[in-house]
Amino acid sequence: MLSSVLNSERAVKVNIAIVRAFVKLRQTLETNRELARKFSELEKRVGKHDEEIGAILEAIRQLMAPPETPRRKAGDVIGKLGSSGNSTEPHLHFHVCDSDDPLMSAGIPVNFSNVTIQWADVPRPIQSGDVIIAK
Repeated sequence: MLSSVLNSERAVKVNIAIVRAFVKLRQTLETNRELARKFSELEKRVGKHDEEIGAILEAIRQLMAPPETPRRKAGDVIGKLGSSGNSTEPHLHFHVCDSDDPLMSAGIPVNFSNVTIQWADVPRPIQSGDVIIAK
């Protein structure tokens, strides 16, 4: 684990937070399994005779299914500029991931076209804190 490699108080705290997150994830998954099992038992008891109850069960099943999220493509709007907190200029914060799962996703590099980096002597990748100007 992280704390055995880094051997610091912060590493131990991070390690504990990771374990707690996985315990919570396991509890959530188990709750959903139990709900699905009870739902299946209820469906067997009701059978296919009562159409109204069948329609209600189908609606519940659709509500339990995770929503489909559309894939993003080049040119899609992902946010709007704005000022918040103590900022003096409008700005945008965003993070692009390779999956919908926040625990298992990794960041993906983003390339912008038609922009320049203010005060950059030569073309280079955008870095944190850069001022970007649209061409």
